[in-house]
Amino acid sequence: MFKVLKNLKESWLAVLIIVLLLCVQAATDLRLPEYTSQIVNVGIQQGGIEDAYPEVIRKSTLESMRNFTDNYDMIANSYEILEKTDKNLDKYPRTKERGNL
Repeated sequence: MFKVLKNLKESWLAVLIIVLLLCVQAATDLRLPEYTSQIVNVGIQQGGIEDAYPEVIRKSTLESMRNFTDNYDMIANSYEILEKTDKNLDKYPRTKERGNL
């Protein structure tokens, strides 16, 4: 064992890099099932949609929902009306192309 370590003395940097790369490989191998699970759950089953409800909804769309639900007041109270400020337009960039929040 000591003879092997004596020979490795000359190439200690390469051995250190190999050990670090093996640790990275082990960590990525352990994360692979989680990534695959997210691809299947979010990407395939839900069509790429992570949340069941939108974070922002246009006022006209919210009004048109009145025809399809009996719980319109509860849904409407879950959202707040946003003003067209630079901060809101930067946070929700798709509102720039559509015209209104």
